[in-house]
Amino acid sequence: MITWALLSVYVKVASWKMDSLTITTYAILFGLLFTTPFAAREAMMAWPVSSGGFWGMAGILYLGVISTAGAFFLWNKGLEMVEAGSGSLFMFLQPVTGSFLGWLLLHESLNGRFFAGGALILAAIAISLLPERMRLVPRMETQKNISD
Repeated sequence: MITWALLSVYVKVASWKMDSLTITTYAILFGLLFTTPFAAREAMMAWPVSSGGFWGMAGILYLGVISTAGAFFLWNKGLEMVEAGSGSLFMFLQPVTGSFLGWLLLHESLNGRFFAGGALILAAIAISLLPERMRLVPRMETQKNISD
């Protein structure tokens, strides 16, 4: 989470000078540079590798283009439009979204714990996005009054 938070702040700062597509391209090239040695090492091992035919290659392309590059671009575009702190709160929706899609597409079961946890995540995001004057917790004074 620390590296993701750093990335979110960096993307916000970088979006002042570059567009989201350029930022995403640099991030993917950076990832490619640092993961290729590990992928090459694994490819040299004696494990048989199969592409899985047409559907296997289609799945790999989907994971690379849509699920990774497309989603990463949209995340960067969103951070370009909102504050990094507010935008990064939505990262916590990832398990809720994944579980919901598992239920919708894979017919997995959801239990009460999913709904309770999802409700808590949504409530925390909503409270965090409220203006400070509307929150139930009183604002902490961080600066002393100059006249004191």
